[in-house]
Amino acid sequence: MLARIRKIIKRDGFFILLIRTPSKLRDMLANAIFSYLQGAKININWADIKIIGLRGMLFRGTLSAGRGLWLETIGDDASIEFGNGVNMSDWVHIAAVRQLKIGNGVLIGSKVLITDHAHGRASHELTPELLSMPPNTRPIVSKGRVVIEDNVWIGDGAIILANVTIGEGAIIGANSVVTRDVEPFSVYAGTPARKLAR
Repeated sequence: MLARIRKIIKRDGFFILLIRTPSKLRDMLANAIFSYLQGAKININWADIKIIGLRGMLFRGTLSAGRGLWLETIGDDASIEFGNGVNMSDWVHIAAVRQLKIGNGVLIGSKVLITDHAHGRASHELTPELLSMPPNTRPIVSKGRVVIEDNVWIGDGAIILANVTIGEGAIIGANSVVTRDVEPFSVYAGTPARKLAR
């Protein structure tokens, strides 16, 4: 067995060996390496994962995520900070141009988008010239940082947009779009999200 592994490494390199490794073993090895490099306990399902701009990310404790995780910092000044005990389900996309902070004990459902930016300017700054450009070529602009405080629960399919603080212990309903600050220990839902209970 070891001779076979050495032969694959010699022929194809360590990365190819890691890709060919059965998924549970691959995840265990990748999590061990990533945990060591980040100085945190990481447990990620590495199937379909995308991490861009790792140097702008800070992991402060345990983090677990399902398949399809997409983490992205865009630009040299961008940062994403994860607190301890952050749990994310499948297909979560978190992207920052400026600053995004996720507190301790945060639970994030599947298919959630958290972003501090947009492709283009504020609606009052849109010009015909800008609108005639394909969206993916428009300038990426941060509209303010995103802060998610401790013990927040974000339901499946929610979208958290720029310049928002979600207070401690808040609950965001499934498929909600958060465009304004959320009070601590409150329940918000809808498009745009509105306070339902405290």
